[in-house]
Amino acid sequence: MDQRLLNACKTGDYDALLKLVQQDDNILDSAAALTFETSLHLVCRYGHVEMAKVILRLRPLTALAMNGQEPNAHSS
Repeated sequence: MDQRLLNACKTGDYDALLKLVQQDDNILDSAAALTFETSLHLVCRYGHVEMAKVILRLRPLTALAMNGQEPNAHSS
């Protein structure tokens, strides 16, 4: 995971998060290398509810990853 994204998630820096997404639309798809945590995991852990809402709005399938499911999993 990009260190700038990690820092924004930990500190709740909403403006930095939006700037990073504007620079690289795929940045939210990255995960922390050692823990495989997504940006959504991190903002939830640190209690940044508004940032979690933004991430879910931008990447709704991220919620599936938090539940241990594959983001492209389809139910028939």
